[in-house]
Amino acid sequence: MGVGHYLPVADGLLCFLSLVTDAYSHMIVGYNLSLLMTAEQTIVALEMALATLPECDIDLIHHSDRGSQYACYAHTGFLSQEASASV
Repeated sequence: MGVGHYLPVADGLLCFLSLVTDAYSHMIVGYNLSLLMTAEQTIVALEMALATLPECDIDLIHHSDRGSQYACYAHTGFLSQEASASV
């Protein structure tokens, strides 16, 4: 499951934390911290999550909060190459 949060850091600056969690175990399996909320940052977190998977022939379902960074062509295109997408 993909989700993003803004986190306050020094001097009122906000960073965007992209998380990918396993819906079954609730473990964080991918993450990225950035000054920007972009599709590229969410893809980095998703790539990290996919790298933790064992080699197997099962289909994956990725769910997100439908924010613009998850619904854009870059993110959905990446998902169509890597997993069954439920956006």
